[in-house]
Amino acid sequence: MSAATEWHSAGTDEPRDEQRDLDDPDFSYWAVIGPDDPEGGYGWTIVRMLDGEDMARGKTADADDAKRIVARWEWCHGHATTDMMANWVPDAELVEQAHAALDAEPRADMAALAMVQPGKTRGIWRIGQQCETVPGVIVLAVNSSTGERGDGPVKSWSQARNEASEAAQAARGDRAGTVAYAVVHRDGGVFVTEDVF
Repeated sequence: MSAATEWHSAGTDEPRDEQRDLDDPDFSYWAVIGPDDPEGGYGWTIVRMLDGEDMARGKTADADDAKRIVARWEWCHGHATTDMMANWVPDAELVEQAHAALDAEPRADMAALAMVQPGKTRGIWRIGQQCETVPGVIVLAVNSSTGERGDGPVKSWSQARNEASEAAQAARGDRAGTVAYAVVHRDGGVFVTEDVF
């Protein structure tokens, strides 16, 4: 554990306020605890460093209990993030097919793949969440931010994203859950985004 991830003074006017960085494999967070006057008890808050947004907060009996709650949040969030990174990935064979399609079409910068997360609630990841890549859906696209326009088999990025999303929704059918699309870049990068639909 580094010095930053150990509890230390928060440097506020209240000498009992303490803070520490949280150990997380994906995002950076920090926690702060302190007396919750005038009602008594201790308040705790988890803050995301990227934008200062409060991720969780509450009140409890004392400093030790607040530290236990923060440690539990840290453990659960870290395991959920690790699980998400391991499972929220498109099928490896389809990614290879997307790279082959990109190699065969020099005008394309990326490919969109369709994905389904059965039973998932949008914005929430539960450990063990299953993901399905829709077979046969590889939509080639140009990088629209460069001003390129798609035509024929190579779409604009918005067209490719919409086509992948529609394929995912069709594959999901009447099942509960959400859909996503994976972006396979020519340079080898693969990113997955949950769709708003």
